[in-house]
Amino acid sequence: MSSWYKIEVSVNAFDLTKEDAIIEAARTAWDFDNVTKTDKNVKTLYISGESQVGGEITDYIGRFAKAIWKANGKYCDIDVQALCVEDLPFEDYSLDDEDYTRLMGEVKT
Repeated sequence: MSSWYKIEVSVNAFDLTKEDAIIEAARTAWDFDNVTKTDKNVKTLYISGESQVGGEITDYIGRFAKAIWKANGKYCDIDVQALCVEDLPFEDYSLDDEDYTRLMGEVKT
């Protein structure tokens, strides 16, 4: 079963000389459409996108982290926020003629 996820990732304290390799690894490992290059003083790379995930999200995150660490040549901090957009909470409202009367300020005849 596949689900759509909105993914936001920050990669912190990585080797700045390997930033382009990390970006390429991120795009290859997962279909990201937005990468914000770092401010050289901050050393944080922001990556986001939406992707269809078949199977467990943790498997995708594990493969993604391995690709980033390999591109970096060593450990760096990776934070991933994954939101399943198909399984969001929602509220359902049905409005009837009494709601119409109440909201529109008319008297029902």
